[in-house]
Amino acid sequence: MPPGIITDVSDDMRLTAAFGPDQPQRFLTAWLGPPPRDAPESAASDLPAALAKWHRRAGRWDSPVMRQNRVPARREVDGEMLLVGVETQAVWLWGTPDGGGNPLVWERENEPGAGWTQTGERLDEFLWHFTLVDTVSAGHFGLVANDVRPAGLARFTSSWTALDAKS
Repeated sequence: MPPGIITDVSDDMRLTAAFGPDQPQRFLTAWLGPPPRDAPESAASDLPAALAKWHRRAGRWDSPVMRQNRVPARREVDGEMLLVGVETQAVWLWGTPDGGGNPLVWERENEPGAGWTQTGERLDEFLWHFTLVDTVSAGHFGLVANDVRPAGLARFTSSWTALDAKS
């Protein structure tokens, strides 16, 4: 293994790779350290319950949880879709049909006339994967590679735990 590559991952970090009700909080705590405050009490919101819960959890840290992409904190709509994720350069959008506590997420390129395609994930699962990708790629420590051949990818990832994410 090349110098500087971390292969010894804590059990807490490993356990956060699969989606479950407490995984987002466990991952953020393992990655960012313990949050300096408790989650605020649930307040009335016009956002889907899963989105409001994500904002309560993410608001426990002083530094932003999302450093690159954005999860709207207020209602932003695109046609009949409530936006729940915006890529850093606003090239790609994720949204849900307006309404429901944990609706299915749809995505599209941010181009006039581009159609929405279902992701296969419910909002809580999408927000977990969206946060995981953003945190790891835009955090203090991260790994991004372009134009990697399969053999090179296998060399670096063979000991990693796969994350079952829908495409």
